Amino acid sequence: MLRTVDGIDLCRAGASAFRVRFFGARIPLAARIQVTRRCTSRCVYCRLPDESGDPLGARQILSILDELASLGCLRVSLSGGEPMLRKDIGWIVDACAALGMVPEMNTSGYGMADRIDEVRRLGLVKISLDGPEEIHDAVRGRAGSYREVLAAARAARSAGIRIVLVATITRHNVDHLDHILETACDLGVLAAFQPVKPYYKGLADVDAILPEPGRMREAIDRLARACRGGQSARMRNSLRGLEHIRSWPEYGRLRCSAGRIFCIVGADGTLYPCDRTRIDTALPNCLDGGVGEALGRLPEPDCDGCGFCGALELNLAMAMDHRVASTISRLVG
Repeated sequence: MLRTVDGIDLCRAGASAFRVRFFGARIPLAARIQVTRRCTSRCVYCRLPDESGDPLGARQILSILDELASLGCLRVSLSGGEPMLRKDIGWIVDACAALGMVPEMNTSGYGMADRIDEVRRLGLVKISLDGPEEIHDAVRGRAGSYREVLAAARAARSAGIRIVLVATITRHNVDHLDHILETACDLGVLAAFQPVKPYYKGLADVDAILPEPGRMREAIDRLARACRGGQSARMRNSLRGLEHIRSWPEYGRLRCSAGRIFCIVGADGTLYPCDRTRIDTALPNCLDGGVGEALGRLPEPDCDGCGFCGALELNLAMAMDHRVASTISRLVG
């Protein structure tokens, strides 16, 4: 009987999920840390500020990782900004792995091919891909970024790191999702698709990036047909998840585990239940009283729903929807 995946005790993970689901416990089995807000891209759906430094120092990150591990965390995604901009990113990856958690990374692919040995202990890398080269580079606001995606994916695969190409669906690429899925098939990796949900400050003209609902439904229907067909092995989304996002921009209600089974540590140490919804109340900071204390003071997010692939599939799994089992098994290999 399969008891471990990537060194993770599945019985322990299941018991923790049970406590979260039925007793309202807060056990961050998965966490994401924004190790920087600096970025090489100026994406049309993001536009993070270009800050001059990394607010969280290496010792602060190590302290946060250590406490996450003690709280039962199993997987930690390192994100930003662009995490590969940190000179010590390899040290952070190794520290996470040494604490018994699976390190993952959200990246544009910038610089990864040249530094793959530094991050070889990553269990999973999620690389943003927005379409064919011309569209991807335009969405990213930087020429050459498409080639960086391919180079990073090939380097990561050669290093034995699992890969997901993540596509944020906008007006720019809604008719080109087939290219992203075909690229995943060519590379032998997974592809994940999620509708845009503007949540970063400074995005002035939101309507300019939103796809028309009809075109979105057509695009999701094409993905669903691919999922039912020969390309299902390369889909990170489940059919149930695709069904959920098909109703974009309005989603059906789904109980969310944000702040309970997963959480986000901001670049300044602020703890968020989720960074894809606006929260008007003050949020706790992990640097003040520790992660556990901050976790206990997290507010319940008031969200109108989202199609963010990772959170959506996890919430469907927490709802005990058996239709997401196949995509979870593909993700964990």
